[in-house]
Amino acid sequence: MTGLWGALAVLAMLHYVWPNVRSQRYFNGYEHFHYYLGTKYAPELGYTGLYVATVAALDENAADRGRPPIKLERTRDLQTGKHISPERLRRQIPDVKARFTPERWEEYRVDAAYMAERASWGGMVKALDDKGYNASPAWTLVSGALSNATSTVTGSVRLLPWIDVVLWLIAFVAVGRTFGARVLSIVLVILGTQLVTDHTHLKAALLRVDWIACLLLALVAQKRKLPAVAGALVGYAAMMRIFPAAFGFGVGVKLVSELVRYRRIDRGSVLFLGSMMAAMLVLFAASTAVYGIDYWKEFFDKILPHASAITAWRVGFRYVFVGLAGLGGWQEFSTAHSSSFYLICLVLLVGSAFVVEKLEADDALAFGFFAFYLLMAPTYYYYVALLIPALWFGKRADTRWAKVGLTIMFVVGMLMHKLVAIYDRTSVVFVPLSIAVLVMFIYVTRALYREQRQHEQRQQKPDPASAPAA
Repeated sequence: MTGLWGALAVLAMLHYVWPNVRSQRYFNGYEHFHYYLGTKYAPELGYTGLYVATVAALDENAADRGRPPIKLERTRDLQTGKHISPERLRRQIPDVKARFTPERWEEYRVDAAYMAERASWGGMVKALDDKGYNASPAWTLVSGALSNATSTVTGSVRLLPWIDVVLWLIAFVAVGRTFGARVLSIVLVILGTQLVTDHTHLKAALLRVDWIACLLLALVAQKRKLPAVAGALVGYAAMMRIFPAAFGFGVGVKLVSELVRYRRIDRGSVLFLGSMMAAMLVLFAASTAVYGIDYWKEFFDKILPHASAITAWRVGFRYVFVGLAGLGGWQEFSTAHSSSFYLICLVLLVGSAFVVEKLEADDALAFGFFAFYLLMAPTYYYYVALLIPALWFGKRADTRWAKVGLTIMFVVGMLMHKLVAIYDRTSVVFVPLSIAVLVMFIYVTRALYREQRQHEQRQQKPDPASAPAA
């Protein structure tokens, strides 16, 4: 069976890398436009100046060649999130350009031209209509060190996408050495076959998979009884993308359970959570020291409305909940019934806590995927987090419930590929995944409960070998 999974993993990885092999290029210009420029020029651009500065730079580059300003039908105002005319956007140019020194502005013009060429003009038009640069200040700090250390002039910027490749390899080697070849093969098959893991934003980009690589490595560290290392990795992931903080749920449950039930402190949980908090505080302090506390405020002013918006491209329990509103009025329904939504989430989490408290450390961490699903609703490609339950199911692939969980993942993955071919990227494609994960959550929780009850019953039965002779 391991050999079959290995063969499937090879085929899945060939499918995963084929688009980049076919294009003979491993550099995502669209992604680097937002994240290379957004990090390298964070002090000047903040979270709202990227599009204004880019239009100004491209206009000046065109003027130097005796050409008219670039032609756009519309673009997005990153201060309000609304579409505006290019003329209104250009009125902001003096204010944004004043934030640059002459030397930095000339460098920005060169970098913007490089990214525009790599993204293609059609890609740039689309990019200027996107939601802008939204990464956390902590991620800006880490990625900014990389972007400032590379150059579009020398071409060293083309090395940046390979960092993610190295991170994948480190995570996969660690998973294989710790959990075995079959588990690794299952993880690779999920990565190579799911629609949510196949988006171009996850490939040839700048430090896009650091958080999921850290979560996989955290599971490895938990299995190897290194809770402080695991906590630091989850803390890093949480500061990079915020929502990975939900993966601390299972470990928190174990700590509270030990305190309440047995009046004792679980040392591993304390080390994990303490290390997680320490990593988060260090990254917060470091990014604040570099960019200032106002940069964090600007980030939350930008990200909170963005995160709470109901859109067709997202996945999570919220999209099962708002489905009660029918095809229309999703945003209004979500706002009006937000208290009910979080109450349901609380009930589900508390109910599942009675199962989580008895899990091994790495299994408790993996169960945090369901807390992530219930509480967060990120854009669909962040559901590369499916690799976490894939690893968990892979460990238990000999049990019926793990086989059912993997079957759900494969069936829904194939269904989504078919649906996106018919409906493009709409809610018709992504709501089924939200429903499927809910079914998987309920089924897995029930299966774990039954498994634990059976284990307890076996322990309570007297051992015939220890019974007194007649």
